[in-house]
Amino acid sequence: MQNVPAMTGSFCGDISGLRVLDVGCGDMMMDIGLLALKPAHITGLDVRIREFNVLEHAAKEVSGAGYAVPYDYRGRLSYVTYKGGIFPFSDDSFDMVFSWGAFEHITNPRVALAEARRVVTPSGRIFIVVYPWFHAFHGSHLTAYISEPYFHLRRSNRWVWKRLNEFLDNNPELAEQHLNFWRPEGYSMQSFLREVMWHEYRTLNGYSARRFIKEAAELGLIIEKLETKIEDHPAAQFTRGEAYVDLVSAGTTVLFRPGKGAEVVNYRKGWLNALRSMFSDHGRRKDAQFGKNRPRFP
Repeated sequence: MQNVPAMTGSFCGDISGLRVLDVGCGDMMMDIGLLALKPAHITGLDVRIREFNVLEHAAKEVSGAGYAVPYDYRGRLSYVTYKGGIFPFSDDSFDMVFSWGAFEHITNPRVALAEARRVVTPSGRIFIVVYPWFHAFHGSHLTAYISEPYFHLRRSNRWVWKRLNEFLDNNPELAEQHLNFWRPEGYSMQSFLREVMWHEYRTLNGYSARRFIKEAAELGLIIEKLETKIEDHPAAQFTRGEAYVDLVSAGTTVLFRPGKGAEVVNYRKGWLNALRSMFSDHGRRKDAQFGKNRPRFP
């Protein structure tokens, strides 16, 4: 509740008075926290049709966790569902598009980026946080339950399903533990893994940080600020068939702005050099350690 508003404010600056769209808003508890930054209104957009009042549930959960809920939250938040793909808003509807922990799950990130560019004003900003990217060690979202490194890059869904059930069978007390989130009645750990986490795993879109940045550049989104989270797991050096930089590029925090005219053309041409620069120090260390065996940028 405190980390997201603090990081958003630090990374994006003043967002007071802005119309914000939260893409992949989930339960909207983060959005209640974001109200502390004084945006004019936050519209949450998600593919999930809930059987309960999202705003009331979020307020209850936040209050129950000991955090203050603004008295006027009902008038400053709204929850909108859609079927994926085209956003149900007209052009230039928002001053800021926000997304935290959703772009690794969105079926077509390129379309979502294009839609974010369409609905944000020409002077607006797009702030996206992703962790973890698919090729990273934690990219499966299941490493707490399956120990084999990078299993999601080579194992079948059938194999993964079997390992999840083995985890539950080997941890019966944990399997029956009750989790008070995702819906008002919560889940048992067993149901959470089999229903929620299994679905989340199967719908991961397989994107890497490089592909994401490349497609954003192709769509005319200019990076104003970027941070990349590097996680260099020892098993990465033995994982074949994937570029090393994708295996260790675990997360991205980025602030885009819509590009204009010639700057878009020039930016598209330079995106690969920008990526090489991002990872240059880390890349040189790996070159020294592994020599010619380290996978290279394409």
